[in-house]
Amino acid sequence: FVSAFVRGVEENGALATAKHFPGHGDTGTDSHLDMAKIGGDRARLEGVELVPFRAAIAAGVSSVMTGHLVVPAIEPDQEVPATLSSHVLTGLLRDQMGFEGLVVTDALDMGGVTKGFPPGEVAVRALLAGADVLLMPPVPDAALMGLREAVKSGRIPMARLDAAVTRILQAKARLELQRNRLVDIDALNSNFRRPESLRLAQDIADRGVTLLRDDSKIVPLDPRKPARVLLLAVAADADTLPAEPFERELRSQLDTVQTVRVDPKYMRPETVHVPPLDQYDLAIVAMTVTVADRKATVGLPANEAEMVHALLKSGKPVVVASFGSPYLMEVFPEAQTWIAAFSTQDVSQRAVARALLGQIAISGKLPVRLPGAAPKPLAIGDGLTTVTDAMTLRPASPEMDAQLRPVYDLIRRAVTEDLLVACTVAVGHRGQLSLFHETAVVTLGTRNQPPVVPVTQQTNWEMDLGIPPILTTSVAVLTGLKRLSLDTPVWRILPEWSTGPSAEWRKKVTVRHLLEDTAGLPSFRENPSKMSGQAALLAQVSALALLTEPGARYYHSEWGQILLRIIVERLSGESLLSFANGELFAPIGESLSVATSGESSAGGPSVRSIAALAQTWMNGGIYSHRRLLHANTINEFLQRRQIDGPPVAAGWEVSNPPGHYFSSRAFGVNGFRRPTIWSRNDIPASVWIEPDSQFFIILQMSPKNGESDRAKLDTLLDDIHDAAFKALGLVPKS
Repeated sequence: FVSAFVRGVEENGALATAKHFPGHGDTGTDSHLDMAKIGGDRARLEGVELVPFRAAIAAGVSSVMTGHLVVPAIEPDQEVPATLSSHVLTGLLRDQMGFEGLVVTDALDMGGVTKGFPPGEVAVRALLAGADVLLMPPVPDAALMGLREAVKSGRIPMARLDAAVTRILQAKARLELQRNRLVDIDALNSNFRRPESLRLAQDIADRGVTLLRDDSKIVPLDPRKPARVLLLAVAADADTLPAEPFERELRSQLDTVQTVRVDPKYMRPETVHVPPLDQYDLAIVAMTVTVADRKATVGLPANEAEMVHALLKSGKPVVVASFGSPYLMEVFPEAQTWIAAFSTQDVSQRAVARALLGQIAISGKLPVRLPGAAPKPLAIGDGLTTVTDAMTLRPASPEMDAQLRPVYDLIRRAVTEDLLVACTVAVGHRGQLSLFHETAVVTLGTRNQPPVVPVTQQTNWEMDLGIPPILTTSVAVLTGLKRLSLDTPVWRILPEWSTGPSAEWRKKVTVRHLLEDTAGLPSFRENPSKMSGQAALLAQVSALALLTEPGARYYHSEWGQILLRIIVERLSGESLLSFANGELFAPIGESLSVATSGESSAGGPSVRSIAALAQTWMNGGIYSHRRLLHANTINEFLQRRQIDGPPVAAGWEVSNPPGHYFSSRAFGVNGFRRPTIWSRNDIPASVWIEPDSQFFIILQMSPKNGESDRAKLDTLLDDIHDAAFKALGLVPKS
């Protein structure tokens, strides 16, 4: 590790420094406060402390920094720290280890040297010992005066001074500072914080996350399951926003997070309030303990530790996420789940959140021993592992495709018997997606049994029939962004709407009414996609008289869909499909094929894109570890309301699903049973979602004879959905 670090720094135009020589690890004293001591004989030093320094020198390190350390194995005078010892800096580092670069002292204002010698004497002794750069003397004028007097008196030979100055000039020359000694501020962004560097840093942090204990078996958490989470962010140092990067990453996936922050200065334990137990289902304790000088501790203050103990003993499931010192685990033996990163940096905090939520696998190993860990000591290399949960749709297994063969046989038979020209079906179950397509083939005037044509991600669903689920989700996203609510009157967004007949009723029409098909709009007999432009459509619908008072009756009208589409485009400033691409599909890793010309759009959603939306609603608003919708938004859109018959919901049908096995919680879009679908020779399609079984089915059929085969097609629709339930073993027992 040392060699790689040195090479990386030196090869990219900087001077690498190895510190603190001859090794500051094996001591419990902070040399900022007092002189530290490194025990052990010379053999121990050679086998442990000096190993990384020899590696650094071999790799070409330019600088070595001294430590204010008493090292009896090398310096017999236990009042003289390594910084002031010629035995250490010249005898060991220069002569025996062959280091020819810069020797830099640790800060000379630290307690490890100031307690024993005055400022001028410290400077003189450091230079005599072999240091070239005297860092941060507490009284610079006193240091300079001491050096001048020592040189004048001959105590410091001129050769020692010349050697130090020569090394400094050589170091500057290596960096070509004589040509360009100033940093180009304008070039910083091109040299630092590059995207590839950030990705590499995140990858390193991800691989370092370590799961030390999970007796409760709750890692990874499942963001798809609704849970109220309490985050107790505890900082050992003054911090106005402890664990903020960790919290931000959690909030991007978890639906409900209530945060309580504690630190020694701004939010002391006695001034904060932890919510009662009945207000959360799971607690996460994020402890940030930085390793900093002059602290003399790497633990939590007693009052903060007591808060953590109380939460761990509350009876609620608790996950401890520690950033910094792993030794904290020995202080909280009652913790059942402990996940750790050994840094407080942003990338480490994000990594722990990602690992905790299953976005990345946990594979880190403990780098130290924890003999006091409970219920058993932990050794170097310990660490539990987890696997990722992509939270996306993956291709169906061969077993699932085989199970669904009866469904596909039904479709093949319908095509062979001239009931259908083509049919596409997508079946999703527990994160797996099976795609199937069958098309009639006409050769030399005769019909042959067609081969099975696999459906690809690029297979387009006819645009207008793919719009309802996209439109509903787009409106839901806009409500989540607070750009509108379900009870927003339509005329506030579309002033043109208020100018037509039925003026009093028009003012009452809301976004909810359009989504529920309870706005009182008449049916639309012509295919809307054949009309020209948003303005013409809006003018025509604004001239229509309403059939009933808004909210009084359910009646499906394509005009509601048209108005909703115009509302989305008016609020977003772009076409519906462009908005959907950026706000719906891009966040979840999917995309639409959209070509825009003037006010019309060509292209549309693939079956896979609609399947991803269906899975998002079934997941409670999350897909590919990106939260598209919050649970309260989904609940609001799926809330059943009784109007004048079967219940209705916002943007989804919740009654009369195809087949016989959907539960009362199912929801979908049923293009096959809408009043006008057959009269326009459309290609009917449907999407139905059964959240209780983690199952959905998307079906698109192209009938050969349309209305004349209506009864047969209705039966086929039921049979296909029933066959899917039976094939996957989802038929309810009652």
